[in-house]
Amino acid sequence: MRILSCQLYLVIGILVSLSMITSCQENGTTTTSQPAKQAYTSSSKMVVYQQDTLALLLPPVLKNSRETHYGIDQKEGLFYKEELYPQGMLKSTGFYTKNKAGDPVKMGKSVVYYKDGATMAHYRYKQDKAEGLWEEWYPNGQQKTAVHYVDGFVHGTSKTWYDSGQLWQDVIYNNGLLDGPYNIYHPNGQHQTKATYEYGDKHGKWIDYEEDGTVKRERLYKYNEHVE
Repeated sequence: MRILSCQLYLVIGILVSLSMITSCQENGTTTTSQPAKQAYTSSSKMVVYQQDTLALLLPPVLKNSRETHYGIDQKEGLFYKEELYPQGMLKSTGFYTKNKAGDPVKMGKSVVYYKDGATMAHYRYKQDKAEGLWEEWYPNGQQKTAVHYVDGFVHGTSKTWYDSGQLWQDVIYNNGLLDGPYNIYHPNGQHQTKATYEYGDKHGKWIDYEEDGTVKRERLYKYNEHVE
């Protein structure tokens, strides 16, 4: 409580100082000031730090993002952004550029972390669209998903695991639509569903299994129509 009170008094003191500086500028008693600094918050809203001094002296618990810019000016080049949890731990990292309107465009690899520092996810972007392998992990470190994207659409093999490490789903997509073998598994590793899709439609034999491996039911589909 004593530390928080000191931080609060520090913030109030800084704000009062800035108010006095602004008042002096309006009265013509000073003409020097630091340029405004900008940063994105976790909600993608723009936060404007009134002075460099304010950005430097604010307690870390009150800041939830920080950026590094690689380029000639703030309108071009590559930006590296870090988002923080309220407690100050690293939440995510990523790169982006800016379009002509000045809006951020995600590029390259983005990493998301749990509060304990363990990796939660790896995402990849190309011109603000999902591209390449996206991976997620459970808090216990077991892999949760592995999904391939092309131009913003799920494309290729997509896998999901239980938090035990046992495979849960193993399916194939074609430009965002299920297309090919479709396999779902029980937590014990036995097949739950074995089926086939053809460009988004159920097509062919569909078999559901009990956890002990016995067949629960069989169906036959022809382009999403149940025929048998």
